Amino acid sequence: MHSPIQSKRLFVSGQLVEYWENPDLPFGWTAEELQGYLDRGNWVLLFNAVVLTAPRPAPEHAS
Repeated sequence: MHSPIQSKRLFVSGQLVEYWENPDLPFGWTAEELQGYLDRGNWVLLFNAVVLTAPRPAPEHAS
C-alpha cells in the first residue's frame, strides 16, 4: 500500500522548518539514523539530517 507524503513542521534553533515525510519510512536525525542513511547510501536523507543538526550562526540584528 502506498502512503501519501505528509508535511511536518518543527523548530530548529528557533527557526520554523517544514519537511515532507513518508509515514512508512519516518525521517530522523539521531546518530543511529544518520549511520543507517550512510550504510544504505541514502545520501539525500543523510545530507538533510546533517543540515538539520548543524550549528546555526547567531542572526545579526540591525540596531
